[in-house]
Amino acid sequence: MNFNQRFSPLMRKSVQLIFLLSPVVANGNVTIYKNDYSVLAYEDGQDNVATLTLFGGSNDAGASSPADCTVKLALKHKKGTWSADLAPFHTELMDYDDVSRDVALIERDRQQMRLYFPEPLSVCPLGTEFSGDYKKIEMNDASFKDNFNVLLAMNYYSAISEARGGKTEQAITYLEPYMKESLRNNIYNMAVYNDYGYFLQEAGRAEESISYFEKVIEKNPGRIVVYLNMADSYWLIGEKITAKSYYAHYKKLMSKAGKNNLIPLRVIHRFNE
Repeated sequence: MNFNQRFSPLMRKSVQLIFLLSPVVANGNVTIYKNDYSVLAYEDGQDNVATLTLFGGSNDAGASSPADCTVKLALKHKKGTWSADLAPFHTELMDYDDVSRDVALIERDRQQMRLYFPEPLSVCPLGTEFSGDYKKIEMNDASFKDNFNVLLAMNYYSAISEARGGKTEQAITYLEPYMKESLRNNIYNMAVYNDYGYFLQEAGRAEESISYFEKVIEKNPGRIVVYLNMADSYWLIGEKITAKSYYAHYKKLMSKAGKNNLIPLRVIHRFNE
C-alpha cells in the first residue's frame, strides 16, 4: 500500500497548513501520542527543529518482545510533505549511529499523527512496525507522566553518551524539549535536572542552568554537588558574592561529610578572592 492510499485526502490538505502556520500545536515542547503497540513523542526544539522518539513497534503479546525497538527521527519539510531521517540514538534498548535518510513520511494534526515507513528500519529487529495512526495523550491523562518519564529516560541516556564523547551541545539537544516541559509542569528527576544544568553550564549557558539547580536544591537540599554547580554558574555570570555564598555552603557540607580533601582547588581560590 503506498503513502497516498494510507493517508486521507482531508488530512493531506490540512496537515501541511498546520505545520507551516503553527509548528507548535503541543502543550509545550513535548507532545506524546500512542497506538496499541507504540508510543511516540513529538519534540519541538530550538530554531523550529523537530524530532520524534519512538518506542515499541511490536504487536506481540506481553510488556516487551524481541521486536520492540527505540529510534530517534529528525523531521524535515520538503516540497509540501514531511519526511524523517534516522538520527543517532543511544539507549539501554538500542544503540546505533545510523543516519539513513527519508525513512518515513509523516502527517500531523492537533489530535493525531500518522507515520508511514516504506521499508523496515535497518536498526530495528524484524517484525518491528511503527507505521500507523497515533492518538495524542492529553496531559491530564493518567498515562502521560509515565510515558513522559520513559521517553525522558531514553533521551537522558543518549545525552549522557554524547556528553561523555565531548558532544555537550548534542546532549542538550536530546534533553532540551523535555526539560522545558518538566519545569513548566513540575515533572522532576534529580539526576537529570542536575546533569542538564551542568551541560548548559559547559555550553556557555550558565544563566539558564540556574533554574535547574534551584529545583534540585528545593527538592533535594542534601545533594552536595548541586551547591558547587550553582556556585560555578553564578561565578560564570559575574555574580561573585552570590557564588561565594554557595561555595561556602558547599564547603560546609563537604567538611561535615569528611570530604575536605575532595573540594576542588577553584573553590578555595574563588572563595578567598
